[in-house]
Amino acid sequence: MDTPQSTSAIRVPPATLARVFATPERIRILRILAMGEALMAKEIAARIRQKPSMASKHLRVLRESGILLRGRGNLYAVNPIHLVPGHPGQVDLGTCLFRLEPED
Repeated sequence: MDTPQSTSAIRVPPATLARVFATPERIRILRILAMGEALMAKEIAARIRQKPSMASKHLRVLRESGILLRGRGNLYAVNPIHLVPGHPGQVDLGTCLFRLEPED
């Protein structure tokens, strides 16, 4: 199998995945952050064309699922345990592997 996978990814339960991917905005947020850049909530909001309050709600769901982390300076990033080393844009959630290409 030629699909790279991290061996240390924590399995995200299917019910949590259903909640996480219930909106296209959360997928867009994950796509943006999967490229490896940590961003502030207001910058993420601008990139997904949402009000900061709405973006914060989506970020909370992603953070509570363990997929995102909020670090110093309130920067959001994909939890490193879910990143596939050497493959930007790929997120291993244990249950599934996402290949998230950057938006045009």
